[in-house]
Amino acid sequence: MRSDKERVDDPSAALVTPETDEGASADGPRTFGPFNERCSFDGTLIRVGGKDEIVPVHLQAGDKIHVCNADRDMARRLAPHLYQGTLRVWGEGRWEREADGSWKLHRFNISEFKPLDDTPLGQVVEQLRAVKGSGWKKLDDPIAEIMRLRRDS
Repeated sequence: MRSDKERVDDPSAALVTPETDEGASADGPRTFGPFNERCSFDGTLIRVGGKDEIVPVHLQAGDKIHVCNADRDMARRLAPHLYQGTLRVWGEGRWEREADGSWKLHRFNISEFKPLDDTPLGQVVEQLRAVKGSGWKKLDDPIAEIMRLRRDS
């Protein structure tokens, strides 16, 4: 594959086709990467720690286990949240797109996190309805009022 800095004298040499591009196939998507991308994951912390300076951190989201890395300082800050509800972690992932179009995460380094509120939606709605002085219960058509407010803003 040619470098972007190489001069192309033959214009047809600049065409990217399945025959000239590494990782491409005539009957499917090309592979991409690996490359680094900032992203986030949500899950329950089920494992943290190890003997090295960079330690494994496992987050469970349903049936999926996200295997991440953290330095020891981050691991100490995460540890009290072990099995304690849902966390959102941010960091940089090393990604690659497979020939079948799926994305494969090679590694994810956690740089920050935040515990998420796991209160059920129904309970949150009840708490909002209990707020006194909002005036929403007095309106004949609260949805129309919301739409009016959105148009006016």
